[in-house]
Amino acid sequence: MSKQYGLIGKDLSYSLSKEIHSVVNDNYKYYPCKTVLDVEKLIASQELDGFNVTIPYKETVMSFISKTDTIAKEIGSVNTVVLENGNYVGYNTDYIGIIKTFDRLGIDVKTSNFLILGSGGSSKSVEYVLKSKGNNDYYIASRTKTKKPNYITYDEIDRIKSKINVIVNATPIGMHKYIYKEPLVDVSKFSKLQYVFDLIYNPNNTKLILEAKLKGIKTSNGLWMLISQALAAEECFLDKEISIDKFLLLEKELTLKNTNIVLYGIAGAGKSSIGEKLSKLLGKTFYDTDMLIEQKTNMKIPEIFKIFGEEYFRNLEKEIIADLATKNNCCISLGGGAVLNNESVQKLKLNGLFVYVKRRLNDIETLGRPLYENKTPKELYEERKEIYESIEDIDFLNDDKSIDVSANRCKDLIMKYFEIV
Repeated sequence: MSKQYGLIGKDLSYSLSKEIHSVVNDNYKYYPCKTVLDVEKLIASQELDGFNVTIPYKETVMSFISKTDTIAKEIGSVNTVVLENGNYVGYNTDYIGIIKTFDRLGIDVKTSNFLILGSGGSSKSVEYVLKSKGNNDYYIASRTKTKKPNYITYDEIDRIKSKINVIVNATPIGMHKYIYKEPLVDVSKFSKLQYVFDLIYNPNNTKLILEAKLKGIKTSNGLWMLISQALAAEECFLDKEISIDKFLLLEKELTLKNTNIVLYGIAGAGKSSIGEKLSKLLGKTFYDTDMLIEQKTNMKIPEIFKIFGEEYFRNLEKEIIADLATKNNCCISLGGGAVLNNESVQKLKLNGLFVYVKRRLNDIETLGRPLYENKTPKELYEERKEIYESIEDIDFLNDDKSIDVSANRCKDLIMKYFEIV
């Protein structure tokens, strides 16, 4: 019988672990455990030859296994457990993922001043890395006051912000459940800030990362950490060295999978037609905001404009976009005026790649489009040109006679953007 491995955690619906581990391990599955008792029973059964542990059981699991590795014991949490000679032994590979991410960002860990947001299990792994590199110039922000060295409350951050070079977010603020919550700190207040590392990997960009990028600060989400710690865990499971090269393409593919492709541009540019085909080519779920509004109201767009007016329509559009922005692996076609609302744009940017779909103005189909009753395509384009161009990630001219050709060409540009050959 082949050996069995897996991931233990409470909510595994957003996990990418199976896809990562399956690069080298075909026998990796998910084992959701709603309670601590479920965890205890699974471990007692010795059904698994090895498993990873995610929130909220990284500390709890230590009381159910026979032995804990020295490093994991010092960190105070376990994320990798291996069955060795009939006994479960716990390890921590999170710290390896953290080191790999710091290295990739180019952070001089020994000399930088760190602010770690959060004091849970992940925070302890970050602290271990800093200590192991001989760095004592760090602060851990906690909601509760404590006398532990290096710990401060969030209210005390102001007094140390002028020293900080690196911020690490080890809290869930920014994850899907808290996707629209404001970051715990304002990066613009940190005059010496050079790096932001957010351990969250879904969405691709948290609000914290987006704000840092706008300030020209170097950033990383938690995907490379996740991949690196998984590789280290597999080396424990399979008892052999594994090349990182196997995972480099996977990182790009997972980033693309996590990303929503947002098609926007002037009404009649072909966003919906291309989007429907493109979603199938990329294996994504297709959404059209105008269609969703029509379904919600049981009315056609011109009818909504005529009876209720544009403001009513825009409010509906804003609500639908707020919902779509929390999803991932989607292809979203926006109405021509949707991106005029900056709040909607910022929400979509958390997990979206913006593809500006253009079309020659003479080829724009105006029939049945309310805004063209009073303005020409050229007039509308001139009004919106600056906004359209300011938010684009990819510029795409839809000038093919065939929608299939256009969709394939758009797909090629997206694959090139993610450096996937």
